[in-house]
Amino acid sequence: MAIVSVNDVAKGMGRPAGDLNEGQVEQAIEDAETLLRIKLGDLTSLDQAVLKLVVRLAVTDYVQNPEGAAEESWSMDDASHTVKRGGASGGRVAILPEWLEWLRPPSSGGSFSIAPG
Repeated sequence: MAIVSVNDVAKGMGRPAGDLNEGQVEQAIEDAETLLRIKLGDLTSLDQAVLKLVVRLAVTDYVQNPEGAAEESWSMDDASHTVKRGGASGGRVAILPEWLEWLRPPSSGGSFSIAPG
C-alpha cells in the first residue's frame, strides 16, 4: 500500500484531487517510495509520519514541475518575472538530501568522548 494518496498530495498543494492527473501522481508516489528504499532499505522501521511528509513533498515538487525546469520566466509589457526551482533535472522525482537526513535516526553519541585518565 502506498505511503501517501493522491488526496494527500492534493491537500498538500491546496488543490482538489480532481485537478491532478491521478496516474501521474500515483506513479510519482511509487517512484518516491522506490528511491527511498534504494537509499534507506526497509521503510517500515522509519518514523511513518516523517516518511509520509518526505514522500508528499517529493511528489508535490514533481507534480508542480514535471519537466524539471530549473527556472520559469515570463514577461508582460515592460515587466518580467523569473522563478527559480529546485528538484531533479529531466523531470524525475527527487529526494532532497535534507529530507533523507530527516529519515535517518539520530546518531547515538556525541562528536567527542571523555576517557578516564
